[in-house]
Amino acid sequence: MKKISKLFSFLLAFAFSLSLFSQSEPAPCGTNLGISPWLRDFQSRIHETPRNDDMLFLPVQVHVVGTDEGNGYFSRNAVLNAFCTLNADFEQANMQFFLANPINYINNSDYYEHDFDGGFDMMDENNFPNVINCYIVEDPAGNCGYFFPGVDGIALNKGCTQPNDHTWAHEVGHFLSLPHPFRGWEGVEEFDYSEPAPTMWGNRRVERLDGSNCGFAGDGFCDTAADYLNYRWSCNSSGESSVQQTDPSGATFFSDGRLFMSYSNSAC
Repeated sequence: MKKISKLFSFLLAFAFSLSLFSQSEPAPCGTNLGISPWLRDFQSRIHETPRNDDMLFLPVQVHVVGTDEGNGYFSRNAVLNAFCTLNADFEQANMQFFLANPINYINNSDYYEHDFDGGFDMMDENNFPNVINCYIVEDPAGNCGYFFPGVDGIALNKGCTQPNDHTWAHEVGHFLSLPHPFRGWEGVEEFDYSEPAPTMWGNRRVERLDGSNCGFAGDGFCDTAADYLNYRWSCNSSGESSVQQTDPSGATFFSDGRLFMSYSNSAC
């Protein structure tokens, strides 16, 4: 089973930049979420209080977008099947989601296939208050999905929102302030993974395999191992990446395919 960071179960979203991927085929995710000051403070004192094991219930508003003529809707049964997968994915974190209102259907071809500007307008005009707004469309800016800070909405590609897909869990993770485990490697086009990674990539420290800097490198969570893979990848028979990576000290490792916030494919 994939897993989210088991230490993190608090709801808060912050504004960060988005990166646009190629639109020739859906990129895994169009969100580039950094570490907010609030999250950095939370991670610095993460062991100060015991985790609360009470179940947390969060309201979701599903918006299904079609064309101007009302064509192309994601079916109601498909929504419910994918929603069951979302809840199964988060059960281990004592978090469950409920549908706050009936599905909201929107007929707008500009939203059905949109760029990020169109996505902002879609969310700004249609978001419901005090819920997690999720829009299921044909093409969300060339991605399987993305979370848009500021307007606090999630856009999902209906082709990536099937019962066996985990895009919805990934984007809800971003809504809950979780970055990618490979944070800092977003946008890196080419890298020779047989060579040791640099100590710093840009202005960010690269996470080491031994966990010595796990609290402030990568995603800042020490229960998610180092990961440098910023593209969709498949797992080997052990549930790990087939690509071996090398940390700055020369230690080699394979990425954990179970992490929802990674770019491993759904089969992992």
